[in-house]
Amino acid sequence: MGSSLAHALAVRDRTDVIVLDRGALPETGGTSTAAPAGVFQTAPDRTRSVLAQETRALAIEHDAYREHGSLEIARTPERRDELRRRVDNATSWGVSGASLLDPEETAERAQLVDPDAIEGSYHVSTDGSLRTGRLLASLQETAQAEGVTIRGETPVTDVEIEAGAVRRVVTDAGSIEADAVVLATGAWTPALADAVGIEVPLAAGVHQFVTTGPVAAPEVAALGDHPWIQHPEAGVRAVSWDDGLGIVNYDHEPEVLDPGEVDAHTADSRTARRASGFDGARQSLETVLPALQDAAVERGHEGLIGLTADGSPVLGEHPEVDGCWIAAGIQAMHAGGAARVLADHMIDGASDVNVDDWLAARFQPHSGSPTFLREQSAATYTNATGVPEAGGIESAGKTVRESTFSRHLDELEAAFYDLRYGGWKRPMRFESNADLVADYEIPGRDGRNDSFSEITALEHLAVRDRVGMCDLTSFTTFDIEGPGALEFAQRVFSNDVDLPLGGVTYTMMLDGRGGIHGDMTVVRQAADRFHVISNSGGAGTAQLARLDRLAPADGSVHVSNRIAARCGVSVTGPNAREMLEGVVDASLSNREFPYFSATETYVGDVPVLAVRVSYVGELGWEFHTSMEYGARLWKTLWEAGEPHGVVPFGDGALVSLRLEKGYPAYGVDIHPEVTPLEADLSHTVDMDTEFVGREALVEQREAGLDRIRAMFTLEDPDAVVTPGSPILDGEATIGHLTSAEEGFSIDEFVLAGYVPPEYAEVGTTVDVMYHDERYAATVAESPLFDPQNERLRG
Repeated sequence: MGSSLAHALAVRDRTDVIVLDRGALPETGGTSTAAPAGVFQTAPDRTRSVLAQETRALAIEHDAYREHGSLEIARTPERRDELRRRVDNATSWGVSGASLLDPEETAERAQLVDPDAIEGSYHVSTDGSLRTGRLLASLQETAQAEGVTIRGETPVTDVEIEAGAVRRVVTDAGSIEADAVVLATGAWTPALADAVGIEVPLAAGVHQFVTTGPVAAPEVAALGDHPWIQHPEAGVRAVSWDDGLGIVNYDHEPEVLDPGEVDAHTADSRTARRASGFDGARQSLETVLPALQDAAVERGHEGLIGLTADGSPVLGEHPEVDGCWIAAGIQAMHAGGAARVLADHMIDGASDVNVDDWLAARFQPHSGSPTFLREQSAATYTNATGVPEAGGIESAGKTVRESTFSRHLDELEAAFYDLRYGGWKRPMRFESNADLVADYEIPGRDGRNDSFSEITALEHLAVRDRVGMCDLTSFTTFDIEGPGALEFAQRVFSNDVDLPLGGVTYTMMLDGRGGIHGDMTVVRQAADRFHVISNSGGAGTAQLARLDRLAPADGSVHVSNRIAARCGVSVTGPNAREMLEGVVDASLSNREFPYFSATETYVGDVPVLAVRVSYVGELGWEFHTSMEYGARLWKTLWEAGEPHGVVPFGDGALVSLRLEKGYPAYGVDIHPEVTPLEADLSHTVDMDTEFVGREALVEQREAGLDRIRAMFTLEDPDAVVTPGSPILDGEATIGHLTSAEEGFSIDEFVLAGYVPPEYAEVGTTVDVMYHDERYAATVAESPLFDPQNERLRG
């Protein structure tokens, strides 16, 4: 990562760069060259796929790539079906050379494979391995030729901070003045960060790699070009290594080290062969590769890899120190692309690849807890086979935060998920709503799989028919206040926030490229105070850090984090006004409480900020209050709603409800790669105000758009597809789906995705590929439900 970044900065004409390593260069003796660095370009998310493709291109440019392909094998029909999804991903992200193979075709490309032991495979001919030593040397030589200084055997002892910013790096050979430092030190990063005085929630995981002696297989003349074999069911990968095989093993009890144990472990066990768990992985692999049975294990290596609680690397500027950047926990196959993206962020403040899930600013206050980090990192390692899974929304993550409504949600038999939302419990659905089956008929659809929930459909229909309550506590809330609050808010938000008191607007926060870094509801509570409701989990935390960094240094603006102090409930549906009239101490009429307005009032005994908005497109209000009032707020609202048929609803129904209205979700439909113009959100931009990203949007509007977010419906009434599926015109891939779910109120399967503008005209038909099958989809007028917004405006 460090060598790639030095090269990426040099390419951008930033040559005032010094690379330091305590080991000898070009190869330090660390983990980078100890095991084969496979490059697997297929991933469920675009970010990892694009970065792997960029790394491959970089290695080819430096004559440091071995293109021998990869094969992910399937031993069961169920796994074979999952491989069809890999083809979808490859098509969406532009991975070349991807195809499904039957057992005999698999054995033709990988002679060690027993075709009778498998159901088939997913083959990518352009995958391969980095020639890491050659790549490191070439990257460093190229950077040096441009003026970059590279010093090996120069341990860093300290990074000095003054006034919250990096000032100099201290080494055993002296100090170096610097306004930026990048900690690209892998599993050693937390220890070095501690010396800097910051926390990086990264753990060192012990990772096993073994090599065998010669593989005796008469039908194989040489193993040099044998492709990678990925066997996810066994947690193992294998590749040709000299005359034998190199085996990367994840099928063992995870071992996570404390930062102080890293050096001792490395020194003591570099050449040790760790037997625990390997025998089981080997037996599974031998079933597929029978020739392995007679090959002896010759060498073992316990490398160290960086692990995080959520499974994503750490990239970007640390929120507490200006100029202190982190690049850790990044696999070799992503390093070249990640370095280019990081260089863009360091120089331009933005990039064209979305790394929101990787940001160093995403972590929650509990993320660095040793117990939390150790437990969650161990779970991350268990799932880190390097083979992408379909990735449902449910998570096995640890919950450390509970909403003040948790007791009530438990009583309603909430099915929770977590981790993605920063340790919060979030209801996906409520088992107590199973009784609604007597009241509503769910539209039929034969293509549904095991992930379909009847309860989610019932909640959706009940919200449209009655009224629903939804927990909003995990959304990040903060206040912007001070004499400079208005000027600051106008600069950081794309819409006009110079509102009357009680005014509400929906707006974006953009970077200099016009890329979206958050969508939020802004309430003007006073001349010098704005209350902001932004996104959940790590996204909201990173948005708060971004505002902190942009705030003027003169103290005229204060950005305060209210997430631990506030909670909220959404009440929405056609019966909402009738439900609330008896308990809200304010008129709820359209004249006195119109859509997109707010007031401070009471719900029963509870002081609240009442905001008239609805993310599901129904008549509705959000009620926000201090955490200590939360339980009382829920109880008061629930009792008021019972005579009106109130139902609790979770995020499953929220997705289908918002899609019927064409509303985007941050991190899914909108993110830093796209602008508001591309996302069909021009109503969130006021060009009469001066905001960050305005100039880029003006240029984009004048030049014309290359893509735009459009809404589609599937023509086949029984078809089901998922986000990430490619959108096709003939054999050409023209885009991909960002959202896909059933619209139970309209009996349509609703899709959102980005396509060139000529394909976004209403009535245009395209194909969507799902599990290697094609389904016709038609561009629809949005919103599909209540197009005149009559219900929303009540």
